[in-house]
Amino acid sequence: EENGPNGKIQLLRNIYSDTNKGFLSEDKLEELVNGIGYIKNMMLPPEDFKSLGIKNFPKIYRAYESAKMELGLLDFDDMLSLCLDILEKNNPLLDSYRARYEYIQVDEGQDTSNIQHKIIALLAEPKNNLFIVADDDQSIYGFRGANPKYLLDFKSHYPDAAVFSMNRNYRSTSDIVYVANSLIKKNKLRYDKDLVAQSETSNPVGIFKLDTRENQYRHLLDSLVPSEFEDTAVLFRNNISAIPIA
Repeated sequence: EENGPNGKIQLLRNIYSDTNKGFLSEDKLEELVNGIGYIKNMMLPPEDFKSLGIKNFPKIYRAYESAKMELGLLDFDDMLSLCLDILEKNNPLLDSYRARYEYIQVDEGQDTSNIQHKIIALLAEPKNNLFIVADDDQSIYGFRGANPKYLLDFKSHYPDAAVFSMNRNYRSTSDIVYVANSLIKKNKLRYDKDLVAQSETSNPVGIFKLDTRENQYRHLLDSLVPSEFEDTAVLFRNNISAIPIA
């Protein structure tokens, strides 16, 4: 259990405290967990990860790996690295999975990492009956190791593959799609495509630039209309951002 007495979170808190003689805050805990996941998913040595907020990161990483081994524990990232290790070293097992799963479909392909791509490539060979559904514009998990560049190089990995673009949006109005199109085109590392909205225009999207958090919250409060509460949603990036809003 991740949050149990012998879980991942408590283990990391203890190791951080022993190493840095200090308390691991929620922000730093999130950075530490993401950093460990990034290293495993990108298949990097811990020294190559530049942690701005975690002092002695490589030392903490190695202590965490040693503690898991001593306690006989695995986290989610270990499932990936051990899976790849087993498949690479055990040809009969790999062949049995290749024979069992002749066709492979990957959903949310923009969120897959280097190690996941490597596992998929191993399983798909030699027939490469591989079908990936992905949106490179929705890749937001790079900090955890997701690597959309693999999608952009898809044809070089699988020269016989066909690429289909589904550019009609059925979820949002044309106002939203137009603004989203204009913004995402600033990103040059993407497939060049234009989204088209199925829905007609509704209300224009308002964009406000505010210089402080306090002004942001004040603008938000001033914009809320009590009679429209049931039809109003506030989106925020992470749980910590919800505290001042609450």
